[in-house]
Amino acid sequence: MHNNLKCSGNPIESFVYKQKKPPKSLSDKDRSVLSFLRLKDKAHLAKKAPAQGNIDVPEVFILETVNGEPITNVDVINIAKLIFFFSGKPYDNNTAKMMFPAIIASLEDDVLRKHCAKLFEISVSEEDIDAEIAKIAQINEINEKELEKGFLSSGISLKILREHIKSRLIFQMVSQSMVDEEEVTKSDLDAASKEQTDLIVNKRYFVAEIFRHDKETAEKIRQLAAQGFDFQALAENLSQTMQAGQRGAPKWYKITNLEPEVATRVAKMQVGTLSEVIKTKSGYKIVYLVDIADAGKVARSETTYKFLKAEVLYKGKLYTKKDIERIGMVLRRIAEISDIKQLKEFCSKHNIELKEEQLKQPNNYYANMIHASKESGKPIVVQSEQDKTKVNIVMFESEETEKATMPSKSELRTLILAKRMDEAFAKNFKKLKTKVHISKNIKNIQRMTK
Repeated sequence: MHNNLKCSGNPIESFVYKQKKPPKSLSDKDRSVLSFLRLKDKAHLAKKAPAQGNIDVPEVFILETVNGEPITNVDVINIAKLIFFFSGKPYDNNTAKMMFPAIIASLEDDVLRKHCAKLFEISVSEEDIDAEIAKIAQINEINEKELEKGFLSSGISLKILREHIKSRLIFQMVSQSMVDEEEVTKSDLDAASKEQTDLIVNKRYFVAEIFRHDKETAEKIRQLAAQGFDFQALAENLSQTMQAGQRGAPKWYKITNLEPEVATRVAKMQVGTLSEVIKTKSGYKIVYLVDIADAGKVARSETTYKFLKAEVLYKGKLYTKKDIERIGMVLRRIAEISDIKQLKEFCSKHNIELKEEQLKQPNNYYANMIHASKESGKPIVVQSEQDKTKVNIVMFESEETEKATMPSKSELRTLILAKRMDEAFAKNFKKLKTKVHISKNIKNIQRMTK
């Protein structure tokens, strides 16, 4: 199994492991209409890295109509802008063109969801959208003006975001309307409890996925995810499912509950890594392994890790060439140490302050180092994510995992209704798709995608 770190760089940095940027981690906690709401860092990045390429659209033209409603080149570009923004990347025309065919297919489903809402006499009010905008700002600890400024710096108006939120709200509200009045019986709760018990006593995999019917588009989306585009944003907008990307949201599985082709890949994957495009009976999938929980225990992201950490300044104006060579030698020696006692003695000898730390739910930066050190039994030296003139030295010491607990009756009821909601929406949406009429403007689509 390969870890998520690689050794690269100039001679000074050749001994410093640099982290590959994996897809963003995902969570099923506090899910809102947008499950990728933490925008503060990305908004800041957008200010520092203005949009590249020409994203002004002087001419609006229709690509196709879905049951009489037009989809334009501007609609497609707006969704691409959102994907770039949520991924913390400056807009690039050539990369965006890889997304366009999949975005067009996603917008077709958006139109159908709106029609589905009309059938159920459901409307999304401006107040509903305002509440979601306020929630996004609150989660990111900024006000709505600052949020708007962050979007505008990437060429995205709040109107675009509002339309995006409206589409997701429609999905939730239509789906919820199908199950609100349904009763959850004791028999239902008993069956759900048995299912959860069976899940908990086995090794579990927290898996997110993107599904496509065609391999070519799946390969392009996989390439985007590998380049660091936010997996959840890609899933929400490009996954070709009844639930319009909702299956990108991670879910716990026993390995035997996954499709055989997917199970074979997942069993060999490390947390935070991306699969290749997997051919299944239904189509093509890209899988992201969010987390793993051992039998009877909580997820690895909820494990408390104990480790030794030191920070070393390894380049900067205060150092001469000889100083840099000396630091380089020290770090090379550290990378060869094979136990904690040696590391403590070495750091003490070279006046390197070594601290013992504990972390629960470490971010990707620390999680990768901790797991790499655990597997190798050696310290891991990685450039600091906060200060590029420093490196962090981390050595795994121990870990503690709590026992998994059964969901409460209230939580079981929520799980039951969520499952019913997905099934009911898929069934009704499938019926609606049989009545769809799409009129394509081939010339305009070619003009847009080539």
